[in-house]
Amino acid sequence: MGKYKNKDGISLNHTGNNLHSVLVREVVEEAIKILGMYDRNCKISMGMAMMNTKKFLKTNFDIGSKSERSDEWRINQFNRNRSIEDQVSNIEELEKKTNEIFNS
Repeated sequence: MGKYKNKDGISLNHTGNNLHSVLVREVVEEAIKILGMYDRNCKISMGMAMMNTKKFLKTNFDIGSKSERSDEWRINQFNRNRSIEDQVSNIEELEKKTNEIFNS
């Protein structure tokens, strides 16, 4: 697996020994430890480790819930796999179409 890059081709570089880089590495290392702490013979235990890791990362990196997604993200998700005539271009259209779908 390659190093993650965003849409602009920028990737993280936390190789330095400054306080921020060290702390980010420690948080990621702790997440990896949490992910590995489960009974290999139990799917429930594995699911708990995954859930705890997600919760740990969301808390430490201040990642919001799905309801806090941007309008652009919501519009893109709504338009995905829809024909051109069924797509929306702004949040008002999205909310109107969503209401129509759920109220019909």
